[in-house]
Amino acid sequence: MTPTMTTPPQIHRQLATRTHGTRIALLVFLILGGAVAGLAWLFHTRAPTVAPQAATPGARPWMSQAATYPDPEPVVEKTPVAPVDTVTPELARLRNELLAMKLRLEELDKRKSGSTIINQAQPAQGHARPPEKRPAPMLFYTKDVKDEAVKASAVPEYVLAPGATKFPCVIETAINSDVEGYFTAKVSTNIYDTATGRHLLVPQHSTILGHDQSAALLYGNERLPTISLTLALPDGRSVDLGQAPVTDQQGVAGLTGRVNNHYGRLVAAVFIGGALRGGMQALQSSIAQAGGVGQVAAGIGSFGNQVVAQRAGRALDTRPTIEVDTGQLCNVLLVKPLVLPAMWQ
Repeated sequence: MTPTMTTPPQIHRQLATRTHGTRIALLVFLILGGAVAGLAWLFHTRAPTVAPQAATPGARPWMSQAATYPDPEPVVEKTPVAPVDTVTPELARLRNELLAMKLRLEELDKRKSGSTIINQAQPAQGHARPPEKRPAPMLFYTKDVKDEAVKASAVPEYVLAPGATKFPCVIETAINSDVEGYFTAKVSTNIYDTATGRHLLVPQHSTILGHDQSAALLYGNERLPTISLTLALPDGRSVDLGQAPVTDQQGVAGLTGRVNNHYGRLVAAVFIGGALRGGMQALQSSIAQAGGVGQVAAGIGSFGNQVVAQRAGRALDTRPTIEVDTGQLCNVLLVKPLVLPAMWQ
């Protein structure tokens, strides 16, 4: 007897399960494929058939939409209506009147010229009538006078008050009172306006031109009177200071330095003048009784006395010599108001 092989129930169950799963998958695939085919047929029958347009060379694809726009309406140009000229008739009327007046004047001129010719051709008895003189036409001369308005300066100006303004300076050129002349001084600080003190009017290192009055010195003077004349600014402008006095640091007018009163010259003039005068007097007294020689000696003595008096008098009137060195400090006292614009404005 052949043994029969029996399969367990679990194996039969697994085989049955695999067979059912395959059938179900196949059925689902067929359903999905039929649905897709039906949808494709449906869209294919409903979609409009649009013939593809061949792209022309140089055409712009985005301009294809403009083919459906309506054509713009043509613009109708309106002919301008000429304004009614109301002035032309009036001008024509005035022109006609002027022409008529011109014709009348010409007729009057012809009448006057004809009467003048007749009068000249047939002179009256007695005296000939002079020809009538026509008045010369009037000449009119016109001249357009253009008043050039003075433009006010747009730059504001400020004031330096006299008395309240001093220019601290340093002597730049040495001074010798033997020869009267000019000297210069440099402004050592900036000078601002008197009212606010904020606007620079005279900058540092401006130059002041001065004049020493050494001719007014007398014997025994120890200060040299000096005055200021002109202020020169760095931008090329010059301002007249009048006769502003120059003072020292303490405010005393005049400058001082080395003073030479020439005492040796005075002593020499006294001794020489006294010796000459005494000698002349002795000569006159010794030869007074010598007749003609005495008279010559007296004349010589008198003339010598005059010469000695003249020379000795000038020697006694010798003025002192005052020497002022460079670098000496001084002040210029302003004696008149100065109106100046701010510097570099």
